[in-house]
Amino acid sequence: MEDEGDQIEQSFGVAHRRSYEQGRAEGRAEGRAEGKAEGRAEGKAEGRAEGKAEGLAEEVVRVLRHRGLAITTEQLRQILVCTDLAIVNGWFARSFSVASVDELLA
Repeated sequence: MEDEGDQIEQSFGVAHRRSYEQGRAEGRAEGRAEGKAEGRAEGKAEGRAEGKAEGLAEEVVRVLRHRGLAITTEQLRQILVCTDLAIVNGWFARSFSVASVDELLA
């Protein structure tokens, strides 16, 4: 079975095949470069969000302790390892009014 390049060579000749192969190689290289740039930007954004979540999680713990609410080791771990900024934002807002850490994490 002939590959696509063989079919092009038969139809258009060796010069066209070289041009076709060069275009494909350039396209692949361009695609890889774009993918890497997008990946780096996405990674930086995720890192910033995770950093904000970690800092805010520490504030949640600080508020809970200041209010005198008991925090188990497991609850502390759950709060501090959460990197979802939306969840931690919700915890922070509710940390001022919940009656218990169980209520906060429910």
